[in-house]
Amino acid sequence: MNFVDPHLHFFALQQGQYGWLKPTNPPFWPDKSVIAKETTEAALLTSTNSVPVAYVHIEAGFDNERPWREIDYLQQTSRLPFRAIATIDLLGNNALSHIETLAHMPSVVGGRHILDDDAVDILRHPKALHTLKHLASVGLMFEAQLNLADDASAKALLSVLEKTPSLKVTLNHGGFPSLFEPSRRWKRNLLELSRSENVAVKLSGWEMQDRQWAWSQVREILEITMAAISHERIMMASNFPLCQWRMPYGSLWQGYEALLVRVVPEHKQALMQHNAINWYDLKGK
Repeated sequence: MNFVDPHLHFFALQQGQYGWLKPTNPPFWPDKSVIAKETTEAALLTSTNSVPVAYVHIEAGFDNERPWREIDYLQQTSRLPFRAIATIDLLGNNALSHIETLAHMPSVVGGRHILDDDAVDILRHPKALHTLKHLASVGLMFEAQLNLADDASAKALLSVLEKTPSLKVTLNHGGFPSLFEPSRRWKRNLLELSRSENVAVKLSGWEMQDRQWAWSQVREILEITMAAISHERIMMASNFPLCQWRMPYGSLWQGYEALLVRVVPEHKQALMQHNAINWYDLKGK
């Protein structure tokens, strides 16, 4: 089984800060200790037989004030081919200079600002739009983490795309569709956003909603997503190490492969590998 994992995190606790992983800081998950451990590429390679051929590392709070430090760490320790999404504060005073620094780092392909409940306020802010335009101007993409079932958040992102047509946007965790009953709003907003060829979606993060999620729930969301957006812009992903709340890393990818058994082979390979390679330029640089 060959696959590329386009959404995982490593926690280098001795080198980085990771304030959100500390028990005294939010989020106050009762099972945070399960993931708040040293988690590296080397540890992943020795813990499973299901090893990605390449991966995309998503910023994990290594040092939000100096995001290049996380990239330096990754470039010094990685053995597998990888690309990196750095942290970007869209409203930060140093956002533009940070982008300039990151744009010269060969593994960096984009930035992420976790929007969540603040999506509307952030995306409608003139400074955020200016930052996103600069991100696009240097050829970097934006990883959007927000709830697409919220109409106002989706409209704010659509407005950004209209004003910055060259910006590539990746929807993290599928825009958080409900595992229990994907809402009409989520479906409608996903369809609206998918009309831009500069939008792709990663399906992952199921454990963020329910630690005991079921494959039948994932199947339903996958089917809806494939009906809404071209298969060339859909990627299966892990959200490692958080995915381990539900099952081991290898079991997740074996489950994805089983889930896609009825899909046209070319489409299956696209979702499991080729789309991530193309979207994140894993052949270039």
